Amino acid sequence: MYKTAIFSIVLVFNTLFSIEFLENGVEVFSVNSDAQIGAMGGNNPALIGINGKILNNPALGNLKTKDLLSFTYRNHFSGLVSDHIITTNINQKYINNLSFGIIYRSIEKIPNTLDAFTLNGNQVIPIDYNLISYFNHWELASIVSLASKLASYEVGLNIKSIIYSVSNEKAFGLGFDIGLINNINEFVRFGMVMKNFPITIVNWSTNRREISKPQLSLGFNYFKNKTNLASGIELKNSRKVNFNGGVKYSFNKDLGVLVGYNNKFSYSFGIEIKNQIFIINYSYISGSSEVPFKSSHEMTLSFDKEKIYKLGDYINP
Repeated sequence: MYKTAIFSIVLVFNTLFSIEFLENGVEVFSVNSDAQIGAMGGNNPALIGINGKILNNPALGNLKTKDLLSFTYRNHFSGLVSDHIITTNINQKYINNLSFGIIYRSIEKIPNTLDAFTLNGNQVIPIDYNLISYFNHWELASIVSLASKLASYEVGLNIKSIIYSVSNEKAFGLGFDIGLINNINEFVRFGMVMKNFPITIVNWSTNRREISKPQLSLGFNYFKNKTNLASGIELKNSRKVNFNGGVKYSFNKDLGVLVGYNNKFSYSFGIEIKNQIFIINYSYISGSSEVPFKSSHEMTLSFDKEKIYKLGDYINP
């Protein structure tokens, strides 16, 4: 019995001291999930956006919108990082809503200077620039989102996985998000999401283990006639609060403009163009004065799957 107890204590201590707890781990899941959301200040657990709602809050998947297939491209920090996002819902008869998303992020030609210089005692031998090599970094993430109704609330669960590749090292991670939506009235919606609940774990081929702590986000969305207002906050364990807000105004059913603010990324603005078959959204996000990176651009192209299916009926002989 004593041997078992001692072994258990040693195992727990070895596990705890081999783990790194991160405040901002698996950041790829916090990207703006479509260009409309980006133009309105960023992720908000009450904001549907175009089709990236499941990345904001899994409970939003239960709110019926058009049956869309969306492709989003993000040119982040003036080309330093590229993101490709695909989101869609999956029609089936077993649960209220099933949605799916894929995120691919890449950074190319990262300098590797490990072989370019050596030490002679405490003296650094001049760098040989011919020995500098380059490597790529990529992340591939997926989300399976389930949503249903519970009493007067919409509830949802995200099951998310991620694969990292940095030079010759790889990592795999798994985590969950839980969310809730309360439609206060026909014009006002409240949203809440707990990301990385209870934790998200990433295991590296170097035997390093990262654990991302839960993050709570709250948001409101007001929508009436041609106006759509949104504001939200993100609470972190460091007691730091991130705030965002935005507004969308639709001139008519085919054209709208959007502006937003985020205390992490400064201001943003965008435009939306609609057609019977597709929707185009573009957003510009300025660079923050707190970081050395420049502006970002996002574009989302969404297709109405039902309209495409009907169009196929006319094309087929």
